[in-house]
Amino acid sequence: MIRSSIPLLLVLAGLAAGESKPAPIADTLASMKPPEGIAVQAAVDESKVTQPVSMQIDGRGRLWVAEYRTYAKSYDLTLNDSIAVFTDTDHDGVYDERKVFHEGRIYSGIAVGLGGVFVCAMPNLIFIPDKDGDGVPDGPAEVLLDGWELERGGWTNNTFSNLTWGPDGWIYACSGMSNRSRVGHPGDPPEKRTMIGSGIWRYHPVTREFEVIARGFTNCFGLVFDSDGELLASDVGPRILFHILRGGNYQVEFHPAFVPASAYERLPPIHELKGRNLASGAFLCGESWPADWRNRMLTSRLRTRTIVGNELKPIPGGFGGGPDQVLLPRPADNWWFPVAFCATPSGAALISDWSDANRELHSFPIPDRSGGRIYRVGPTGATEPSFDLPAATDQVLIAGALGSNAWVVEQSRVELQRRSIEKRLGPATTAAVRARLDDPKADVAVRRRALSVLIACTAIDDAALHRLVAEGDERLAITAARALGDQRSFDLAQAKAATGRSPNLRIALAEASFRLPDALRRPLLSALVQAVEPADPDQVALMAWYAVDPVLTTDPAWDRTLPDLARNQKLKGFVQRRLGGPAPAPKVESAPAAKPAAAKPPEPAAKP
Repeated sequence: MIRSSIPLLLVLAGLAAGESKPAPIADTLASMKPPEGIAVQAAVDESKVTQPVSMQIDGRGRLWVAEYRTYAKSYDLTLNDSIAVFTDTDHDGVYDERKVFHEGRIYSGIAVGLGGVFVCAMPNLIFIPDKDGDGVPDGPAEVLLDGWELERGGWTNNTFSNLTWGPDGWIYACSGMSNRSRVGHPGDPPEKRTMIGSGIWRYHPVTREFEVIARGFTNCFGLVFDSDGELLASDVGPRILFHILRGGNYQVEFHPAFVPASAYERLPPIHELKGRNLASGAFLCGESWPADWRNRMLTSRLRTRTIVGNELKPIPGGFGGGPDQVLLPRPADNWWFPVAFCATPSGAALISDWSDANRELHSFPIPDRSGGRIYRVGPTGATEPSFDLPAATDQVLIAGALGSNAWVVEQSRVELQRRSIEKRLGPATTAAVRARLDDPKADVAVRRRALSVLIACTAIDDAALHRLVAEGDERLAITAARALGDQRSFDLAQAKAATGRSPNLRIALAEASFRLPDALRRPLLSALVQAVEPADPDQVALMAWYAVDPVLTTDPAWDRTLPDLARNQKLKGFVQRRLGGPAPAPKVESAPAAKPAAAKPPEPAAKP
């Protein structure tokens, strides 16, 4: 989302031209022109939903929606936001029943699972328990993290959002550029809190760890994991698609986003366009889609109000982005404003329509709160199957978690993780998943999903992860290396040997090193610095540098060894520059755009 820059006069002119309300939903649908093989239908109309900003379908097939009514240029704390639950009783793709699960303020993101709902509710990340899954809270909300705030004069649409289940059992999310905050657990003193501006962060629901994993961007407002477990993000700046690497520093548009000054060069985007194209939401088209749409990443382009797909091609160091391919041109409805996506059990996408005539999200000075819509877009003829994963056997969940339907994979894995947390996951279940991982004849994609289940359920030992890093398929080795970093455990001999395997694995080892104790971190980084090839993609040298930088200058004897170890000239130059020696000229990045005049500070956010 992005703060409005349109003068009131232009908005009033639009209203005078007959745009005082959205087109009838039937007319909007009739004007949508999807490509052959793709169909669009209305899933929820304006009589049932307002301001839909975040959505997820749970393991029972119910649609959960955060309704963001408090949103305005300055938050309107006289109103309440809602988390509404919708049910499609006849499985025709239309959600015909609605109930309100919870009300509070500043609800900008939700993730449903593990016996409740996680909610971005500034200034807090909260958890609302619903252990029996009846859609009624079991008790009051628990504050898990606090400290998010809107800087003075900040933009209310640049807040934290987009809670997303990770394949490793963590919850990932975005933070906007106006959220320059000091985040921690309730009661934490300042020195134990983490500074965050625009970036990507994650939270572990079991260990309750919080960490910022990437800094930069403008205002990311879309996260999705691909089938290999790689995290992708959309952003509202001119740089619209990113591959997120843990510990990465990315190009920024306005604020420095707490990117260290010694990040002499930033990681590039996958896709960059001239002008501010404002990409929002993220969805990956799966195997049920027509062939020319599979594996394309869908985003909403807020300026043109179109739904666009980009082909993402894995390359050494990350992804290459293909040209835009329009899925949905702008319909004949000047209030159509697609903001967020979520996957359905059939593999289709739900698209939330904020429904507002303003060019950049909200009417000036406050948004229209009269409605909103949710559309379903996907393969022609696809129907929504019935699911009740919380009632399924472990065997059914294993089959789902190792399958190829992204929604079934995610929801089955989350339910298995919940049973593991509650000590309801028997050894036979984990043994069955482990057997699929260890089967050399199994498809690598199935083996990687099995590994993710075991990691999320904390059901795999370090020795097995070390073997995968040293000998496994590259995708398995990358996943295992990241898991070992999360566990702060590494066999140095095997890790050092793995630095020579591939550029992508070198990146994963750099990602893992951030969480290691110094006794493991420095020896691994020495091997990594030496292993970065002169011809490696820039992402490898940059990630190695980001990993080295925080511990450089803390051990003079170790510091002196690094310039001679480095064979990659970019990496060597960064080390020399940081140590005060000769260094190459810094790379010049695009000049940041001027920040618009500050808005009036919002009222302090109240706790829900």
